[in-house]
Amino acid sequence: MIRRDLKSFFIWVRSSQAPLYAAPIYIVLGILVLGYRPDLHEYIMSFATRLFYAGVMWGQVPGWSGAMPHPVTSVLVGLFEILAAVFVLIDPWLIDFHGYSWQLFLWIASLAHVAQYMSRGLGRTMRTAPNIVTVIGLLYSLTSPATGYMSILMFPLASVYSLLLRVDPARRKKKITVNQILVFALIFLISIALAPVLLRELYLLPMLVLFILIPSIGGGDEIYKIGTNVSKIFALLSFPLSFFVSWGVALHFALIGFLAVTMLSLCTPLLIPGIIWREIPRISVSESYFIAGLGALSAILRFLGGLFMNRSLVMISGILVIIVTIYYVYKILKMPKVSVKI
Repeated sequence: MIRRDLKSFFIWVRSSQAPLYAAPIYIVLGILVLGYRPDLHEYIMSFATRLFYAGVMWGQVPGWSGAMPHPVTSVLVGLFEILAAVFVLIDPWLIDFHGYSWQLFLWIASLAHVAQYMSRGLGRTMRTAPNIVTVIGLLYSLTSPATGYMSILMFPLASVYSLLLRVDPARRKKKITVNQILVFALIFLISIALAPVLLRELYLLPMLVLFILIPSIGGGDEIYKIGTNVSKIFALLSFPLSFFVSWGVALHFALIGFLAVTMLSLCTPLLIPGIIWREIPRISVSESYFIAGLGALSAILRFLGGLFMNRSLVMISGILVIIVTIYYVYKILKMPKVSVKI
């Protein structure tokens, strides 16, 4: 029994780590191809974000689902998330983005991830209610033939929503109820179900709702408070903005300003080190402003570059993303390893 449990543990750990190691590679690659293949850029960056959250969310799944994943489930999640990302690079040369190889791998990984929540991970408690949002995002992956790269991105967006619903109220000492979380899950479901047939702006509606549930507040000198204050301001602006500018411009504004800044202020400094067995790095107040500021500046430059069709601003925005990615990789990997003694 002990040997089987250890095997499950180490396979779960490696299946969480592997997508995280691949994510920075895809971030840099996605930005490098921006000037040559903008269509491929959308898919590579979507998978960079997806790989990041596949590692983060699978790394938390035993606590949120109430059980250690079976080794087969862990392999299906870790391996097939990476295979989907690899084949999105291969498909354009074989067929096009509507080829089914990357989509099939994505479906397998998503369904395996969902299966982990099905027994005890869904319910009406503060532990299980946010999982409903995550599962909706995972199941949206099955719509890939109709929704393209948005099917890849919906799981990362759902992940951010569920993380903020868990972490933010506790960190800010602000009460949120299970019923509010369930209402948010329903709004999230309705918005992503109707967006492809009505207004694509509905994809961004949950950002506005999230801001209403747990709005940004002033004060605080840690990376989490600084970063999430910035990211939720972008969330507040992205939905109404999407009605006045092109869909691509509004989406990039939201993905960088909200999603990426949250990644930089919550997941990367606080969750990833533990998953890859490193000590949590100390981030000073000045570093916190530097990191959140680079993310915000990147979002603004990408918005202006898209709005005025200025390629230079778009490329500078991408370079800033690469800089902060390299900074964090260096910051985390230089930390001492955590020894695991059995």
